[in-house]
Amino acid sequence: MKNKIINCIFFTIIYFLFSIISCNCAYASNEKITLISTINGVTNSITNTYTYTIKPVNNNNNAQNEPTVVKVNFNNIKPESNKAIATHDIDFSKTSYSKLGVYEYIITETSSSDSETFPLSKDKYKIFVEVIRDKSDNVVKNVHFQALDLNVLQKSELEFTHQAEYTYINIENTTTGKMANKNEYFKYKLSIFGNVGDIYEITGQDETVYFEGKRITPAKHYIVKSGSDNYIYIYLKDNQKISIGLSNDIPQIKIGTKYIISKVGARKWETIINDKHYNTTNYLVAKKGVNKIDIVNIKNFDIALTGVFIDVLPFVILIILAVFGIFAITKLKKKNDDYDK
Repeated sequence: MKNKIINCIFFTIIYFLFSIISCNCAYASNEKITLISTINGVTNSITNTYTYTIKPVNNNNNAQNEPTVVKVNFNNIKPESNKAIATHDIDFSKTSYSKLGVYEYIITETSSSDSETFPLSKDKYKIFVEVIRDKSDNVVKNVHFQALDLNVLQKSELEFTHQAEYTYINIENTTTGKMANKNEYFKYKLSIFGNVGDIYEITGQDETVYFEGKRITPAKHYIVKSGSDNYIYIYLKDNQKISIGLSNDIPQIKIGTKYIISKVGARKWETIINDKHYNTTNYLVAKKGVNKIDIVNIKNFDIALTGVFIDVLPFVILIILAVFGIFAITKLKKKNDDYDK
């Protein structure tokens, strides 16, 4: 019996305190609501600015100094779990209202500083500012903590979500020709001119390769650097495919990023990259979707000889000229001898 009385008193006190807190909160002044902007599907740091427009539902002659535009800045924000988040408080502290009541505002996203990579969100919200008198007869503003999601007509946080648009590179290497060695590795120099510090995952290379008598462990990541050090070497053999800038199905390279690839060594092979001889391959630009690079290395008997022949061509010409000179001198001498007879 004693325990029941104690429990009854305890819950009565808790209920009383809760009632006081609830009552005070109803009249407490809250003049801000937090706008949350999220970008999904990212692995590297994000820099972008979103602009939002705030419009009153009705032409409001009873309010002054209402916020009309806010910006949310992603300033080199590092993502967590492939999501980057930035926030901004919409502040009504400087807004004055001449009449009591509930004021409604529509918030939409109207611009993105990089709309190709970070398209606009289709989210649309309504927020509420309640103007009332408290117990002391003071006019207070209560900005509701939750907004109304106009797409689903449910109350929620004021959160605009985005799906980033990145891309990646696929490289496929093939060898062909009568003298082709299907197990020979080819070395390529790759430069990607993205944001310094960005990291792109590389998948598909062999764990260990042997090139020109050396044992090499290929890189598993491309780290964008500044200056002349911004490159890596990749090693591919026949029928080998690799991806650069694709991590767990999440693309990592910004659309519009320039990159270039060229062959290193293996001069006795004819190399075609995307239907062009590798010496004429110019800067490429990363486009939306997968960027595919097809590399074909060709080695026929005549091509193999051509490589050697170019090296010794000057000597061959000298030998031909010498033989021709000796022949001419011999013939002229013989003609003079016949003439003397």
